[in-house]
Amino acid sequence: MTKLLVLALLLHAQAPAAEDRDFHWVHAVVTAYCGTCPMCCPGGHGITSTGKNLNHGFLPGVAADPRALAYHTHVRIAGYGEVEVDDTGAAMRHDWDRAIVHLDVRMPSHELARQFGRKWMWVRVYDD
Repeated sequence: MTKLLVLALLLHAQAPAAEDRDFHWVHAVVTAYCGTCPMCCPGGHGITSTGKNLNHGFLPGVAADPRALAYHTHVRIAGYGEVEVDDTGAAMRHDWDRAIVHLDVRMPSHELARQFGRKWMWVRVYDD
């Protein structure tokens, strides 16, 4: 099985049914990073802003400026699944200063993060 297929199955299995929950749409630029590599997280130590330790294996999640989306907000990103905002970064904060919502999805490898690229997308943000 390819890494992307395994990731898709993992994320789909964790995602609760979206139809029963209130949400709104946000137009955002979406990029990807791996949580432990120095190219994606210079000076980082594999710990998210909310304290999750990424050094013991992959944990799906997304980084955002907490002024745009509060920590622990759940979002559904097409091609990635439903995840919790649990991190932030300089690029997300810089973009929010320019009124751009920037989400950075966490991938299990640098290669997968680069393959994801940079996309403008409509993202479902859950109101619970």
